[in-house]
Amino acid sequence: MKILPLDELIKKYRSGISPNRIGKEYGVTGETIRKRLREAGVKTRSLKESMSQLETRIIQSQLRMGSLAWNKGKTKETDERVRAYGEKNKGRIVSLEQRKRLSDAKKKHEWYSTCQKCGRKKGWSRRSRCVFCAARYRADTYPNAMSGRKISEDHLHALHSGWAKRGMNKPETFIYNIVSFMFSPYELYKYTGDGRLRIKLLNGKWKKPDFIYESERKIIEVFGRYWHRNDDPKQLIDEYKKVGWDCLVIWEDEMAGIRDDILAFTFPEDYLEEERSLGRDLMEGNI
Repeated sequence: MKILPLDELIKKYRSGISPNRIGKEYGVTGETIRKRLREAGVKTRSLKESMSQLETRIIQSQLRMGSLAWNKGKTKETDERVRAYGEKNKGRIVSLEQRKRLSDAKKKHEWYSTCQKCGRKKGWSRRSRCVFCAARYRADTYPNAMSGRKISEDHLHALHSGWAKRGMNKPETFIYNIVSFMFSPYELYKYTGDGRLRIKLLNGKWKKPDFIYESERKIIEVFGRYWHRNDDPKQLIDEYKKVGWDCLVIWEDEMAGIRDDILAFTFPEDYLEEERSLGRDLMEGNI
C-alpha cells in the first residue's frame, strides 16, 4: 500500500480540489483518494455537490461524449489498475477465434462511438449521428410549420403568459438576491427574463433581458456556460448600446466579487467615492 500524506490530502480536498486531480499528483486513482479520506473520517462531497464545480462538469461532459477513457494517459508505473491488469494477462495466449471476436467488438464500438456524419466522438448509442448532426437533420427534414406566419395579438399574449410561468434559475436567483440586498428597500432591478419585456435591436431581433433598471436604462444579463456558449458578450453590449441601453454581462461561474461590478455598473460615481474612502487608488477610466 502506497503511503500518502493524509494531512495534505485533507487540506487539498477541503480547499475544493477534486480527488482525481489530487490522485494525479501522487500517482494514484481518485477512488484511492476517496477511500483514504473516508477512512480518516472526512465526509466526501456528493455527486450533486461535485457537479457544482466546473472541473467536474467538464470531465463528466467528456465522458458522456465518449472522448475520455478512464485509462487515458495512464501506465503501469503510474496506475495500480493498469499494472494489475497487465500482470493478470501476462503470458496469456489468445486464440485466433478470440482475436476475431475482439476485433469485431472493437469495430462495433468504433462505429457506435463515432458520428457517421461528421466523425465527432459521441457516447455509446445506437444513434448513427451525434446530437448536433441529429438536431441539424431534424431542422432540415422537418421544418417549422409556423415559419412565416403572422401571430395575432391574442396568440402573442398567450405565449407571453406561458413565458411568465418560467421562474428564475439558480444563477438568476443568486443575482436577484444580491441586487435586492444591495439596493433595499428600493427595487431598482426588476426581473424580466420571463418575457414580460422585450427590446428590439437595430438588426431586427428581439431580446429578453434578465434584469432591467428602467429609469436609468441599464440591463444585467446572466449567462450560463452551456446555453450561452456561442454568444458574444461584447457584441450584445454593443447592440444594446445602439438602442440606448447599458448592459452588464455576468457569467454563472464568475460571480465571486460580483457585488463591486454591479455597484460600479449601476452607480459608477458612488463606487468611485467608496473606493477613495477606502484609500484605494482607482482611476475612473479603469471601471
